[in-house]
Amino acid sequence: AFPILLDKPVYLSAIAQGMEGNWLYKNHFTSEAHEPYAKYLIYIFLGQINKLLFNVSPDKVFLISNFASGIILVMTVLYTISVFIKDRIQRLITYILVFFGSGLGWLELTRHSIDLRIADAMPMTRFVYFPHRIIANFMLVIVLLCIYKGLITTKLIYPVLGGVSTFILNFIYPFPS
Repeated sequence: AFPILLDKPVYLSAIAQGMEGNWLYKNHFTSEAHEPYAKYLIYIFLGQINKLLFNVSPDKVFLISNFASGIILVMTVLYTISVFIKDRIQRLITYILVFFGSGLGWLELTRHSIDLRIADAMPMTRFVYFPHRIIANFMLVIVLLCIYKGLITTKLIYPVLGGVSTFILNFIYPFPS
């Protein structure tokens, strides 16, 4: 069973509002009068893309973006590991430790697995939570890679990509600072 996603209706609402053509979020879960504001931008953006390309339900957009961003995160982590570790056996051991090093609680072998309550306890639990968390983790890995590449080379592209990635990261997490 998947963990209870209490915030999911809010994110589905943001996707639906993006599909309606809105670029600002209006909270439909309150009776208080308010103006639309810039929040949940990643979900509004996913709704806009869905409207242009696929036109499927917000729930399907959520699931597809969760899966796609998870695959991108895995590929990025695998590449990052290969940048730092050249030996094939050491890389394989590192892959296993990265993805399963915090335990197998994501398999839910027991009803009381702490892994399912702490989304960042291990990488595999991210795949059943929210796309913005996965995308933010992907962006953080990109920033770290850019810092490393920028330090070992003299190419200006890496600091620029790192800066752009950090800027984008500010719009991914839906919570105000």
